[in-house]
Amino acid sequence: MLLLTSFTTWQAHQATNASDDLLAAVSEGLRPALGDRDPLPGQLHYLRQLPVDFAAAPAQIIAAITALKPEGVVLCGMAEGRSHLSVESNGCNYPHSEQVLHTSVPLERLIAPCAHTHISHDAGQFVCGHTYYEVLHHLGETIPCIFVHVPLLTLDRRNGVIQDFIVVLQQMLRLTL
Repeated sequence: MLLLTSFTTWQAHQATNASDDLLAAVSEGLRPALGDRDPLPGQLHYLRQLPVDFAAAPAQIIAAITALKPEGVVLCGMAEGRSHLSVESNGCNYPHSEQVLHTSVPLERLIAPCAHTHISHDAGQFVCGHTYYEVLHHLGETIPCIFVHVPLLTLDRRNGVIQDFIVVLQQMLRLTL
């Protein structure tokens, strides 16, 4: 089972958070062009709309990891300025940006089948990067963990982003077998 997380909004102009929109699309079966088959039957647990807070977000995720004991963790956050999914290679311990932890997941192999996904080496020095760092620190190398930054799900990119995200989840599940 994979634990998937998303954030709530943090700025007044945001009606929703793209990371939560993506998890809603996957959890509610709004997957395009997949017909009736569920590519991830019963293998996902959602922890949605986490607060955009340096202490509360990692604490809630770590508590869920402790309670659920997932085989993998996929953290998601919104990146309004990006046009593709971005799988982050590392997280930094804000405000100590020189303290960096890298995922042990082979990202090049993970995203190889994806058309709308890139690897990023900058999860940012805000709550996303810090949360990623804290979760990686908690897990060590015991459980595969990635952070995915999600662009706004505009009409022109929505289907591609959702399809790529499902592929990333399937690849993560393969890592946990």
